[in-house]
Amino acid sequence: MRRLLTKLVFMCFSDFYRFMAALLDWRSHLRVLKGKPGFDVACITNFENEVQRYFMGMFFMKKSWVNGLRFSMDNTLVRYIMVNSTSAGLMEPSGKAEGKIQVRRAIANVIDKGAKVILFAAYIKRLFSEDELREIRAAYPNVAFTIGDNGTAWALIVDVFRAIEANNLNRFSRIMILGPNGFLGSTVVSVLKNSGFYNLVLLSSRSGKTNPFSGIKDIELVIACTHHSNLELTADIVQNISHDNGIYVVDVCRPVNFHYKEFEKCNNQKVKRQDAGVVFNKRLKYVFLPGAVFVLKKIGLSRRRLYGCFSEATAIGSLESETLRKYDFMDTNRKVLKFVETIFTEKGFKVSPPRNYGKDIGKQEKGREAVPEYAYPCVVKNTCEEDNIRVEEKNREPVPGYADARSEKNFGLSL
Repeated sequence: MRRLLTKLVFMCFSDFYRFMAALLDWRSHLRVLKGKPGFDVACITNFENEVQRYFMGMFFMKKSWVNGLRFSMDNTLVRYIMVNSTSAGLMEPSGKAEGKIQVRRAIANVIDKGAKVILFAAYIKRLFSEDELREIRAAYPNVAFTIGDNGTAWALIVDVFRAIEANNLNRFSRIMILGPNGFLGSTVVSVLKNSGFYNLVLLSSRSGKTNPFSGIKDIELVIACTHHSNLELTADIVQNISHDNGIYVVDVCRPVNFHYKEFEKCNNQKVKRQDAGVVFNKRLKYVFLPGAVFVLKKIGLSRRRLYGCFSEATAIGSLESETLRKYDFMDTNRKVLKFVETIFTEKGFKVSPPRNYGKDIGKQEKGREAVPEYAYPCVVKNTCEEDNIRVEEKNREPVPGYADARSEKNFGLSL
């Protein structure tokens, strides 16, 4: 009875919030009256879990999708579109098929209302095959699609080097990257290598190992770029792999890799963690702010903070269609990363001060809103002169049987 009552309360709040947001979205109404599109950017995402789903009232609904947060940056209007699926559900064959239908319906609806930029966020970015994505993009040639990884990578790089400096790590410190195969992981590996960090341990979900963490010791920094179940951090794993001086986890995953319950079990000041890939902009304005702030807290954000992927979509949504057509934002490479970094700078986006599960843990260092100069050239330039880097090999003890940064396998690194 109590659970049912809770769900009813969630549903009522959700309906009230969405009604008030739609009513008070005067900028969108004014645009429609002038015969213009009601908004510019649609961020299509899924629910992380059933709790979020109940919170948005979807437990009682049969809709494919629902409007979530509405916000703006200057004259760029953005909407969250929540499809009626959870991350876990989309991993199942039946849930995946249903999720594709929901997303296609959402795409058709937002484009019909004038959206010129569409973000595939969270699990949606991995929902479609390459052929299916080509089909969708061919059907809507005037719309810019993005997965937001360039914006996330930009913020993640800053978070990583900020963590290195804050914990007094050096090029001999052992750093673990979880998920080096994807764009985020491979970008971090390349930037670290080109900045002189070679004592890297790379763990991939493709390794086929039952316990990929077995035998690994003395890790001082973990960069989690995947929430694959085989690579999820637990309290026991963290305690076993950590250095005597402690361990710091930079977690860019949504849902998170290192869950709060496991983090609490550590109960150890030598185990620290921070969210990563979160971007700050003081020019963000939400429709029906009281309700928006409540919703933002539920997803670990605040009124001035966005995930890197949403920030990218918002930033490029301010551009003219002719400029958007010059770049393929579904691609993740140096050219697009450099362009996104430029737009972020112009629009006032900065990397958020460190937070842990959505709560502030320290102040941002002055001047840390840009990619560090010693890493930056290797992120965006066409060539990275790795031969100019000379790293001493003393104190380096690669873990037998595991790939490190000098493995013959490059994990598809493109930088």
